[in-house]
Amino acid sequence: PVMAASCSFDGCHGGGMPPAALDLTSYAGYIMGGDAGDLTGGGDAAQSLLIDHLIGRNDKLLMPLGSTGLAPEIITMFEAWVEAGSPEQ
Repeated sequence: PVMAASCSFDGCHGGGMPPAALDLTSYAGYIMGGDAGDLTGGGDAAQSLLIDHLIGRNDKLLMPLGSTGLAPEIITMFEAWVEAGSPEQ
């Protein structure tokens, strides 16, 4: 629900021609990644491109774009999900 509400709404990483060719409307799209490659970091949150963008790490744009970022507890939830291998839920 967080990814749907924060990432894949109209104009962002939804269907069609999303920025960076990253379609987050489905689990398959997340696993496929986008122009920058794999989002998962191989199950390591410290290497995850998704987490880089969610916290603005490694000179990555803070996402959701134009926001002040997600709440810390949501970031922690995403980090745990990545560390668990990003299972489909």
